Amino acid sequence: MSLEPEEKYRVGDILRYKIPDNKELLYLKDRKLIKEVSSSLIEKLLLCSSFRSLDSHAELIHQKTGPSGKTLQEIKNQLKELADEGFLIKQSQVFESLTSMNAPDSGADPILHIGVPTRDAVLSLERTLISFIESSQKYGRNIEYLIADSSQNDAIRHENQQILRLLKGKYDIRISYAGTDEKNLYIKELLKENNFPEEILRFALFDTEEVGHDSGVNRNAILLHSVGDLVLMTDNDTVCQVTNAPNFRKTLTLGSGEDPTEFSFFQDREEMMRKISFKTEDVLAIHEEFIGKSLENCINHYGNIHGIDIDRMSPAFLRKLNGKGGKILCTMMGIAGDVASGSPFGYLLLKGISRERLLRSEEAYQKIILNRHVLRKTNFPAITDGSFLMTTTVALDHREVLPPFLPVFRNSDSVFGTTLRKCFENGYIS
Repeated sequence: MSLEPEEKYRVGDILRYKIPDNKELLYLKDRKLIKEVSSSLIEKLLLCSSFRSLDSHAELIHQKTGPSGKTLQEIKNQLKELADEGFLIKQSQVFESLTSMNAPDSGADPILHIGVPTRDAVLSLERTLISFIESSQKYGRNIEYLIADSSQNDAIRHENQQILRLLKGKYDIRISYAGTDEKNLYIKELLKENNFPEEILRFALFDTEEVGHDSGVNRNAILLHSVGDLVLMTDNDTVCQVTNAPNFRKTLTLGSGEDPTEFSFFQDREEMMRKISFKTEDVLAIHEEFIGKSLENCINHYGNIHGIDIDRMSPAFLRKLNGKGGKILCTMMGIAGDVASGSPFGYLLLKGISRERLLRSEEAYQKIILNRHVLRKTNFPAITDGSFLMTTTVALDHREVLPPFLPVFRNSDSVFGTTLRKCFENGYIS
């Protein structure tokens, strides 16, 4: 039995089935291999959740099981056997598989639409549009702007339309607007062409239950308008400026499941503006680096240049790579400014460095939970097979029909991310 001393391993994509006498059937998905083992051995195997040397895994397991468990050498022997059989996978083999992917350098289509869902926000909508229009024109973009408006007041809708007419004339751009009348017309046209239940269409495009928080209905209107294209959606209180994440590295990180972002907190807006510098960049180009491209293309043309980090990948993601296929359906950006959350309750679920920053002192904590200014970002470009999604500024590949957003209530982006995962097994979020 020969193993490279510095080779690193982690558990493969396995299933477990309990059988009598404290034993289980261990099933390795990619090799379709079944092995009968003790339940205690499977628990040890599941502790090997990140890439480490077999010696390091054995020492960690020995520490956790204590003197009542097997000796360190016995654990090492068990892990070597599991590695030989493929239940522990080699890091070097994963890298070899990733770097040998061949994908044609066929860039995705450009983003053709910028959609802004809005309700009762005349001034912030105008500021958002001006910032994205001027940025797009600076970088030579020919964009159609889609405004979906669920304002309940006729005067607000009319004021929004007047602003759009002025911007259209000033910047010589294409703007489409969908308010109450336009959505009703959309429903009428859809009913002519298809046998859709009208109540379903109304539920998708209107707040029929009068919930009051209905950003999803506007996102659905934008989706209907942009079928067949790449579209960027941005909230009606964003500004088209970016900031560099501190400690950002370009290593492409392939991950699973967990939210890859981290938080920095500010006690007020003045502190945030002192500590963060903003700049204008071609935001659409940032999204186009990944949106709509195949996973192989991203790995081949980005990861092979800047490096690849696979420590956050689940075994299931590793198995998908062997099957090839799949593409990036969504790309999202971080947030600098309002936390975009209805309650600070979510702070209590933070882990790692974000939790440390939140709890650095009682005084700071009290100020943070009463204030909404944060920097939420990743320190690396990431591609994930998870469902975490923020739609503050998000690009969507709508060349294949995507599922709708939940029309009402907060957190429709999380519901959309979960639905997307169910509809597209090999669709990825970046």
